Amino acid sequence: MSLTTIYILLSVCIVALSSGERALADVVQPETKANTDTNDSSERVSQKVFKPEKHWKVLQPDETVPKGLHVRINLQTGKKEAKPPGESDKKPYDKKYTTEKLTMYVKNIKNEADSLNTTKKQTFRDMSAIEKDFEHLHLKPVKSESYTIQELLQKFRSKTSIHEEKQRCLKEMEFLLHQYDVARDFVKMRGVRDLLNALNDTTLQSDAALALGAALQGNPTVQTAALGAEGVHSLLVALREGCGPHCVFSLSSLLRQFPKAQKSFLHEGGADVLSKVFSKAEASQKLKMKIVTLLSDLIVERNQAMQNQQDNSLKRSYSEVDLMPSVIKAGFCEKIPRLLNSRNEDVREKVLNALHVLVNHCKLDKLVPHLESLRSHYHFRMHEESLSVPDEYFEGLFKLADDLVKHITDVNHTHAEL
Repeated sequence: MSLTTIYILLSVCIVALSSGERALADVVQPETKANTDTNDSSERVSQKVFKPEKHWKVLQPDETVPKGLHVRINLQTGKKEAKPPGESDKKPYDKKYTTEKLTMYVKNIKNEADSLNTTKKQTFRDMSAIEKDFEHLHLKPVKSESYTIQELLQKFRSKTSIHEEKQRCLKEMEFLLHQYDVARDFVKMRGVRDLLNALNDTTLQSDAALALGAALQGNPTVQTAALGAEGVHSLLVALREGCGPHCVFSLSSLLRQFPKAQKSFLHEGGADVLSKVFSKAEASQKLKMKIVTLLSDLIVERNQAMQNQQDNSLKRSYSEVDLMPSVIKAGFCEKIPRLLNSRNEDVREKVLNALHVLVNHCKLDKLVPHLESLRSHYHFRMHEESLSVPDEYFEGLFKLADDLVKHITDVNHTHAEL
């Protein structure tokens, strides 16, 4: 119950007491006059008067009860008993609440309410006052990630920020942009365009691409914003200029599960750009593998979408982005198999998986001797530790190489018969 409600109820009680105080006192008088019949006293029969004692005493039938006594019926004996009232019974009625007491109580409530309001005002302060206290103590209040990314973006945009400060801002933004909601807020701040513009600076493009890729990963809102800001074009230009693996990562994050961006990639000649980057003398194995993985994954993604019998709109979208002809034309049927010469088993595994995607579209018969050699190698490795229990990893690689050999030789045999 609120203080206002209590105040109203007590006010009503005061008014009631003021008007009915006398009536209440009359009702609670400890003694009342006995109603005696004085009209016919001559007919009254002479009776004995009951003589009370301290405790309950049996009342005889011919005894009269003086006024002021307490009378009861003993349920065990069925007889009437009487006794004089005790000391507590003789006390006059004492009203617990007088008009004066209630008035004083209401005043106290008002004072307490005023005191409570004052306490609230003293306890709760606005945010600016709290921030000033933090500044005085050389502390900073806790900030949300979106607020932090906004500060970093403002600092990155500042013309007074030196190169090292901009790099530091990009690294800190990349850490925060992995969070889905923060990346969406970043779009509202128009931060995507800032990162795309930073790709033009060769000293910032690697960090900018990494931050952009973090924001793009699995985030349709950011993907749409980047495509609208010509993100595919900007990333391909940066790759031509030597951006490296971070730009491939960012491009991959933009293209995956986004047919519209893949269509833009085809229109921009993306496969040719990646082929030229792949063929550069300074291209690292890490960069080449990222390109191979991206292209093979996009082809698999489209194949799965085209086999989807439940989503016709998805099939229509992917029907416009067939990457395979561009990949073949860009020379990847010859470029990818060369990576099997690597002694890194992880690289070999990714190349074998990519060849499985291309096997029906590329002429790979010259690769059979190399694949047979790898098959023998993996057969040996899978039983190297135990003859009875094959190693699962090398068993998987053995099956990849074996399936390729069988598929290529079967195709060649079929062509020979024709």
